[in-house]
Amino acid sequence: MIKKSRAYKFLPETTDLFYLLISVIFFLGAGSCAHIDSGTPANLQENSYAVVIGIEKYRDIPKVDYAVNDAQVMYESLTRQMGYPKENILLLTDEKATKTDIQKAIEKWLKNQTDNSSRVFIYYAGHGAPNPTNGEAFIVPYDGDPSYIETTGYSLRSLRQSLSELPTDNIIVVMDSCFSGTGGRSVLAKGARPLVITEDNPLAKQGKAVVFSATQNNQISTSYPEVGHGLFTYFFLKGMQEGDANNDGNVDVKEVFEYLKSKVQKQAKKQNVEQVPALYPSSDILGAKAQIRLISNLQMVPKIVIEGSREPAKKEPKLPAPGF
Repeated sequence: MIKKSRAYKFLPETTDLFYLLISVIFFLGAGSCAHIDSGTPANLQENSYAVVIGIEKYRDIPKVDYAVNDAQVMYESLTRQMGYPKENILLLTDEKATKTDIQKAIEKWLKNQTDNSSRVFIYYAGHGAPNPTNGEAFIVPYDGDPSYIETTGYSLRSLRQSLSELPTDNIIVVMDSCFSGTGGRSVLAKGARPLVITEDNPLAKQGKAVVFSATQNNQISTSYPEVGHGLFTYFFLKGMQEGDANNDGNVDVKEVFEYLKSKVQKQAKKQNVEQVPALYPSSDILGAKAQIRLISNLQMVPKIVIEGSREPAKKEPKLPAPGF
């Protein structure tokens, strides 16, 4: 009886100790990866600013499938993977992306926020349009009209000029659009014929920025319905998670471009479309900017779900857009 009594008293104490140890181990384990589970980026950089634009439903012209989803997931990548503070990002979608909104964001807000050590990221998903008379390329805002594109559009020349006036030269521009007027993510004035564009993207001449473009000249930027994104945007985002070619734990400009270029071309061919992404300046003359890091410490950065709905987005994103 004495042995049973001692055993009876000893068992609960041992069990309590066992559960205590398990709880401590679980707590420490959870704490060690809390930054991943919570989505807090390991490389938060306060002096980083971004403008993210996604226009799916236009006021007067056909919509662009998945453009809002593109912008939402790019926002998530910026905040959770690339280290951009949420309060330093303007997210402009659909009716919040008028010509005035875009001008204020790029020409005023960015200029007022940045200094010579800032990082800047600009993303656009939506229609592009050429001027029917001379082929000049324009972003089509929510309230844009391709028949009056010089008045209602935002030209790439204006974007180039605004970027040149920023105090920093650490600028990344990602454009999932096309400007040929031949379909896809581009529109043309009624009655006009598609133009043969011989001039390079005006952003190619902008010395400060590194520009990722979904297409070259007269090509079409298309969608990838199976994953709910623009084709180019999807593989850009995938490249951010899988593009570390030299396994140094970081993902840079050159690695992302080399990852996405062949994959976009291959998938576009399956859809009977020719789409070849471009990088400006080209990777062979980009120099030190080819090593600009888009993501640092990749193994410590949370993964995000890139694949979205197979149906075009029907609701407005709930992500807040900071005021100007």
